[in-house]
Amino acid sequence: MQDDEAPLLAGEDLAGEKVFDNGKVDSASLPPSGRIGDAGAHERLSGKCWGRVKKAFRSDYPSSVKYIVGNEFCERYSFYGAKAVLTLYFINYLRFDEDRATSLYHLFTMLCYFTPLFGGIVSDSYWGKFKTIFLLSIVYCLGNVTLSVTSIPGTTGGGNSREDPPHWWGAMLGLFLIAVGTGGIKPGVSSFGGDQFGPGQAAQLATFFSAFYFAINAGSFLSTIITPKLRGDVTCFGDSECFPLAFGVPAVLM
Repeated sequence: MQDDEAPLLAGEDLAGEKVFDNGKVDSASLPPSGRIGDAGAHERLSGKCWGRVKKAFRSDYPSSVKYIVGNEFCERYSFYGAKAVLTLYFINYLRFDEDRATSLYHLFTMLCYFTPLFGGIVSDSYWGKFKTIFLLSIVYCLGNVTLSVTSIPGTTGGGNSREDPPHWWGAMLGLFLIAVGTGGIKPGVSSFGGDQFGPGQAAQLATFFSAFYFAINAGSFLSTIITPKLRGDVTCFGDSECFPLAFGVPAVLM
């Protein structure tokens, strides 16, 4: 078999030209304005690519998925933002020793990855995905609010001296609610987003999952930068560290 008779790869590329196994494009299959090396080729191919993107977001793209993606961004921002300053909160505000602070930090992380087992059971067997995500997102939000409000000096009593530190019940309650809340969101939200698409929407489905996982990483990345800055660079309530603001921003997002 000669080179110009090499078998074609399955399908065609975005512009519709033939592609051989060796990765070369069959210039003869292109119209005169789109042959390799022609001045207009790049614009024509770019236009095809942009048209593919716009097609994925046409009017039949499920409108609900933007809320799913946004909720995931906020949830990841909240979770990683709280974790970013949690150990400092234990040590500098609640005045736990380092061993106790480290143990509580890892206990909280363990709970956040253990509760999704129960969240999945509730979602599949009792409430369904939407109700589980909606109700436990509210629980998650209440946990953030509790953690933020109880980090305001004087709200839980004590805090007047190192011998009389703030009471820890507010922090523990808030973290427990967050762990329960994330357990309801984590196991079902991605599949719930996928459920919004019907037959013939493979392109939109692929775009959704790309946006979904981008939101996860964007929320995680931004929170680990912004939350420590809010804690350390802002003064509030007469304290050089502003934990109420650091925990409050995730509460607003949720």
